[in-house]
Amino acid sequence: MLPDTLRRCLARDVKPALLCFYGPENYLLEQACEAALAALVAPTDRDFNLDVFVGREVQAAQVLDILHTYPVMAPRRCVLIRQGQDLRAEQMERLQAYVEKPLAESCLILCCDKIDKRRKFFQCFKKNGELFEFKKLSPARLPDFINQQVQAAGKVLTEPALQLLCQRVGEGLQEVLSEIDKLVLFNGAERLIDVEAVAAVVCDTRPEGIFELVEAVGERDLARALYLLERLLQDGEAPVKINFLIARHFRQLWKVQALLGQRVAPAELAQRAGVLPFLVPQLTRQARLFAPEFFPQLFDRLLQVDLALKSSRIDPAALLQHSLMELLPLAQQPAE
Repeated sequence: MLPDTLRRCLARDVKPALLCFYGPENYLLEQACEAALAALVAPTDRDFNLDVFVGREVQAAQVLDILHTYPVMAPRRCVLIRQGQDLRAEQMERLQAYVEKPLAESCLILCCDKIDKRRKFFQCFKKNGELFEFKKLSPARLPDFINQQVQAAGKVLTEPALQLLCQRVGEGLQEVLSEIDKLVLFNGAERLIDVEAVAAVVCDTRPEGIFELVEAVGERDLARALYLLERLLQDGEAPVKINFLIARHFRQLWKVQALLGQRVAPAELAQRAGVLPFLVPQLTRQARLFAPEFFPQLFDRLLQVDLALKSSRIDPAALLQHSLMELLPLAQQPAE
């Protein structure tokens, strides 16, 4: 699943001198890093031409000394800095002069959870090298990814099994792959993986309480929503997170409602709304419970709640309860 832009970059005759891989999807980021190393330094050359550092421990003087050393019986040498987001400011400043004028015989590779593109260091990095971002896979693309991995293992998922697996796994692809490996082992010689196998092997890793609350809000079930909210807060769930997930669900409903108004087909609707296909019937039903003019005032209110949760001393439970009690009764059903 390497980006085409990265494949083309690594295939060029003139190899990149600066590479930065960043983003929250660690599995794809690691794939990119391994592909870069494979293209830049042969395994037989790595003892003398590959050095690996960890961001917080980096001493710029040592890194610069290595980068300025001619490769040993190889076309180039590489320095890989993992956890680059932890580079100390003073070390980053010392590396900046090199980033402004990198050497063709060396390649500096950064792997970061996130970067601040406003910093001059990364602006220079982008100007003189290559930046590649690896975002979390969208829910709409997750089924295709799972099917590809299962088929590569010589197995096939039934549609109900695929839907249940998508429901139960989290967002990280490494976790998804781990669950697929368990399913493949569990199924043994059987090629078809059914829903019973997924139910037996894959644990539900999602914070189900929050999703129950979001579903209750989407169904305009105020009594159940208030009950679930109280339970979540008692269990220590962060109020800001609860408010965020409620807002995200309403954004999905607003998208679905707009697409329904455009008479978009269900199969295309899932892709354009960025949701899993099997959630379309539920979201469609819920979207029809809310008047279109309700959404702007809802998001305005949720923004006020978010700001209050982060800056005021008002009891978070009272803020969220009042928000639900104020909003759901106003969500008048559109006239048929």
